[in-house]
Amino acid sequence: MQKKHWFPIFLGSVLNKNRSMKLSFLLFALALFNLQANSYGQSKKISLDITDKSIESVLEKIESESEFSFFYKTNEIDVERKVSIKVLDTPIEKILNILFQGQNVAYKVLNKQIVLKKKTKKIQSSRNDRVDLGDHAIIQFSVSGTVNDASGLPLPGANIVEKGTLNGVIADFDGNFLMNVADGNSILVVSYIGYATQEVPLNGQTNISVSLKVNAESLDEMVVVGYATKKKSELSSSVSIVSEEEIRQSVSSTSLGDIFQGRIPGMQVSGSSGEPGQSASMVIQGAGSMEAGSSPLIVVDGIIGGQYDPKDIKTITVLRDAAATGLYGSRAANGVIVVTTKEGKAGEFKVSVNSTFGPTSNWNDRIKVYDAEGLYGQWSTAMENLYNLRVAEGNPDFVNTTFEQYRDGVVPPSALDYTTNWNDLLLRSGFLNQTQVAMSGGSERTTFYVSASLNREKGTALDYYNNEYNFRGNLSHKISDKLKTNIRMTAQYGEKSEFNWPSPYTQAYQNVPLDAAFMPDGVTPTPAMDLEQVPVWYRGTGVNYMMEREESENSKKFWGSTVMMELDWKITDWARFNTSNRVALNGSDHSKSYSNMTWVGYNYDGYMEWDYSYGLGVISSNTLHLNKSFGDHNLSGILGQEYNYDQTRFVNAVGTGIVGDMTALSSVGSARDVSGDMYESGFLSYFGQLDYDYKNKYYLVGSLRRDASSVFGAEKRWGTFYSIGGSWMVSKENFLEDSSSWLDLLKLRLSYGTTGNANIEPYLSMGTYSFTTKSSYNANAGAWPSRLPNPDLTWETAHKFNLGLDINVFGRASLEVNLYHRVNDDLLQSVPLEATTGFTSQVRNIGSIRNQGIDLSLTTKNIEGEFSWSTNFNFNINKNEVLELDGGEDIINDRMIIREGYSLRSFYLPEYQGIDAQTGAPIYTRWEDADGNKINGNETDNPALITTTNYQSEASYMPTSSSYPKMTGGFSNYFKYKDFHLNILSNFAFGQTVYNYVDWNASDFSTNRIEITKWQDLKRWETPGTTDADIPQLVYGDPYNFSGTSSFYLEDASYFKIQKVSLGYTFPKDFLGVFKQFTINASVENLAIITNYSFGDSDVSYENPFAETSRFRPTRKFLLNLNFSF
Repeated sequence: MQKKHWFPIFLGSVLNKNRSMKLSFLLFALALFNLQANSYGQSKKISLDITDKSIESVLEKIESESEFSFFYKTNEIDVERKVSIKVLDTPIEKILNILFQGQNVAYKVLNKQIVLKKKTKKIQSSRNDRVDLGDHAIIQFSVSGTVNDASGLPLPGANIVEKGTLNGVIADFDGNFLMNVADGNSILVVSYIGYATQEVPLNGQTNISVSLKVNAESLDEMVVVGYATKKKSELSSSVSIVSEEEIRQSVSSTSLGDIFQGRIPGMQVSGSSGEPGQSASMVIQGAGSMEAGSSPLIVVDGIIGGQYDPKDIKTITVLRDAAATGLYGSRAANGVIVVTTKEGKAGEFKVSVNSTFGPTSNWNDRIKVYDAEGLYGQWSTAMENLYNLRVAEGNPDFVNTTFEQYRDGVVPPSALDYTTNWNDLLLRSGFLNQTQVAMSGGSERTTFYVSASLNREKGTALDYYNNEYNFRGNLSHKISDKLKTNIRMTAQYGEKSEFNWPSPYTQAYQNVPLDAAFMPDGVTPTPAMDLEQVPVWYRGTGVNYMMEREESENSKKFWGSTVMMELDWKITDWARFNTSNRVALNGSDHSKSYSNMTWVGYNYDGYMEWDYSYGLGVISSNTLHLNKSFGDHNLSGILGQEYNYDQTRFVNAVGTGIVGDMTALSSVGSARDVSGDMYESGFLSYFGQLDYDYKNKYYLVGSLRRDASSVFGAEKRWGTFYSIGGSWMVSKENFLEDSSSWLDLLKLRLSYGTTGNANIEPYLSMGTYSFTTKSSYNANAGAWPSRLPNPDLTWETAHKFNLGLDINVFGRASLEVNLYHRVNDDLLQSVPLEATTGFTSQVRNIGSIRNQGIDLSLTTKNIEGEFSWSTNFNFNINKNEVLELDGGEDIINDRMIIREGYSLRSFYLPEYQGIDAQTGAPIYTRWEDADGNKINGNETDNPALITTTNYQSEASYMPTSSSYPKMTGGFSNYFKYKDFHLNILSNFAFGQTVYNYVDWNASDFSTNRIEITKWQDLKRWETPGTTDADIPQLVYGDPYNFSGTSSFYLEDASYFKIQKVSLGYTFPKDFLGVFKQFTINASVENLAIITNYSFGDSDVSYENPFAETSRFRPTRKFLLNLNFSF
């Protein structure tokens, strides 16, 4: 085959007649067409990462990523020879030297054309190509051997050179070589691109086997941290990286939480929901805040915040400790997630399509509902027990009637005439469709990346949906050798269903089967009907969603766009200035209307509400980067300034008395109420960081940041945050030189520093007023103080300590361990005020929380070769404890307590002890003071009397277990055989507790229809003397209030979940035709779970640990992914 790229066709026949004329004409033509010869060839830099590919494939890769063209004769150049090469920003001549080292190949670079030809002088050994490079040694000893990698695979093209000479050969396709050396005591130097060079003494051996290990430096990842990019080996901080391949494996991810699940040690991802458009919450190394939130800061392309589509993400870096988050100190108390989006490559125009689609289903294996007959039977039993209890008490209302008369008066038998299976009516199979089309490419000076995507999801409950449309454009232009500009744009538009109450998902479980969805004549029952119009027993909440959906509308539209402009100026070889500026706009339009036929609108003769919000964000970041080396000393630094402004406006309008079918607020016939507001906040920051290393072995890093936030008091706005860290590359020490054959990396890290948190709403430090237009002041408008000022309000501060260890061995296993200790001081929290102040609460800096624990991540390459298997295992053990509160006073809110010495999210409930064997009544703990009055566990640790009670309302509330897990982690396995790959991802959490609202609802048989597997495993009390009962007798009306909140409904929510299984196939290149790449994946998400939790999936939010029927269960997804480019 003769390579031809730009030859005119009419010259083809002439040139093919004479090969020598052909080459001569080619060289002459190249000289004519390249008057500026070698200018491109000298300036172009190329990056390659290729393993075990042919020379021809490498040349084609270079052509696709540059403007170079190669010319050679296939009978002279062995282009089938396999090589491996990994270089970064390297000139073409150096790449060619590497590719053809020891080969009988010469080359000539003429600007953008490269001619390859055979050398004229060559000495042939008996089995291998041997290059005579001028060695004058006397050759009298012959040696043969094989060069393999650590897994035993041959390394074709490996270089074998006699030490101290230029005598060398190249290993053949099978890794074999044969050469002559001076004598049997010679030393062979064996090398291969990407592998550590090895010296092998012969010691008289005539046949040897050499095993090379991967060069640790060649695997050194580039990590985006702070405002810069560094090699991971240079870091003194605790970071985790999610690679582009791992992101690609998360085929249906719509949020960062989906990508992180089970992959990042110390990252607690919880509360994932099957509701379309909902995202999971994320916490790094434990929650450390109360009012100000515990979510990490997200940075996209170097700027805080911003929009992104997960399919546009190239890499993600999670920064944990102070040394890593120091430059984001003002808002990095909860860690930082750095997102880098994709960009185009020079010389390579590519169109990529990534489409994921498939059905979704409800995953409620452990929750069932009674049918009408089953529920009627349960109620009948419960009413009979109540009847017998009241008769025994002598209650005349029961003594003077029969049980049948009493039961039929409550639930007439006619109730069974018309029934509804609400699950079948309101639940369904959903469908997910995510498709992205992206284009990228460019020239040496200008590159671009453009993508458009749609994410459409039909929920697994009736009328639930979420549709999003995203656009991204990244444009980079090299104005000159020293000046480069980047422009990044995003746009988003979406529509989704919104349900407060009633929602179809809630009603599917809470409506009883005796509620009729439709009347016999097809009419839908409504709250407006009187009892004479409803021929069936109509009870429960009185909500019929089939009518609600016909007579109401509840939807939300949202949109956003960002424009970022970046200018990078290379001032000198050691100084660079960067300015990045972004403007972001977002908004939402939420409209609700309910006719007078609906449950919501009935009492208002129709109800309508409209919410509109608009947001503006401006951020400007300016940094000066310095980098200088002095012998073995390397210094780098950053000086920066940042400004951030945010504004939010919203309007809320409510109207009642809807006229006819009109849906405009102007058409309401009764009261109208309009309110609105505007919030503004700003940050001003100055920061700097200095990095130093000596011999790439000893590293120090320090940062200092000064920030001001408008949300705090005028005298308390400025905060100072700092960090210092160091690391020691122990594996580079001379005393470990003998371990270099198996020890790739051993590094110790240490860091300490402070970071801040200001994530609260504006104006909490100020005294504010509210206004009214109603008749509160003799029909005049008025204003009143609505917030008590707190001028001392200031920053939350996190003090972070981290001790880390990194170990890589045998080129196959890497271990990262981090011991951390973090204390968050001056916590921002709303505390109750005395009624005499005229205010109910005030936000203050009140105390501190500690998180301490260990992160571990282990990655192994178990098998390498045609069949490969790699594993990642990670876990986190964390202890969360409240150290101090303002005045030591507990904070109690919604069955949760914040108390010194306890976890931040501890339950506060009556303590359930069991069943009274004689009466069947529940037993609860009761504390009393000296006067016999009930006291709760937050009031004292030393009650005068500890006793019991049968009534939940008389029981004392006690701090109990925590909703935070003690251990979280993940386990993934990746298998590859030829072009097939299989990925299995699991995650787990142990030690957390959930309050099971579903159990709680199921305990009250007077109003609900839920059947829980757990209840079938528990024994009810039936007769006096029953000592092994778990729960009280089933009594209609629940006279002991067993359905009231108590510790009985707490459950261990530990679980191990098979999160995702994906099987894929990548088509070989010779099959693709016009396609550059084509991969197909089939996957199942939320495949299986092992847990004792009675409601199945216990992966609920740690911040809101109340599992209930109104919260969507995570759905099981069966997906097909097509990913191809051309």
